[in-house]
Amino acid sequence: MECPRLPPGANSRGVEVPYNEFYQVDEMRELANAIVNKYKDKNECPAYKHITHWVFSHIRYMTDRKQFGLVDFWLFPNEVLETRAEDCDGISFLTASLLEAQGYATAVCLGETPFGYHAWVEFRGVDDEDDEEYIVEATTGKVYSKAESDRLGYYPDIYIYPDSCKYAVRNVNRRY
Repeated sequence: MECPRLPPGANSRGVEVPYNEFYQVDEMRELANAIVNKYKDKNECPAYKHITHWVFSHIRYMTDRKQFGLVDFWLFPNEVLETRAEDCDGISFLTASLLEAQGYATAVCLGETPFGYHAWVEFRGVDDEDDEEYIVEATTGKVYSKAESDRLGYYPDIYIYPDSCKYAVRNVNRRY
């Protein structure tokens, strides 16, 4: 399916931008390698833990209203690195781009959560020893098993991949 487009004025390019163009995998590869290499000798955590911890430690959550005076304004990952502050969509695309640069298959999800409409990251482990699926609450740096999504109350409407988008099939029995 063709990805929905963010309208002009809702991003720094000032033109319509398909959601999936907010991934910047190639641009984030050097940073992703630096993050993982910095910590890999100190402990044996998987790369995704280093990346999610780094993002949480270096990017502060700030609403678009506070930062830009707008209800919603999406930044690209390189812009998030410049401002060092962003809301859920920018932090999620930065996290997903860094994870993709390390070989993880990701999706930035938009949907309902207990605290309103939100963006988060879902990804799959990269090797045979870890093929589990995970959810990253990028604004807090926490990583959960995707099996916990119902308990957490994360119900995606759309999955955004680097090259496409997919609408979720909503379960009509869910209350949100």
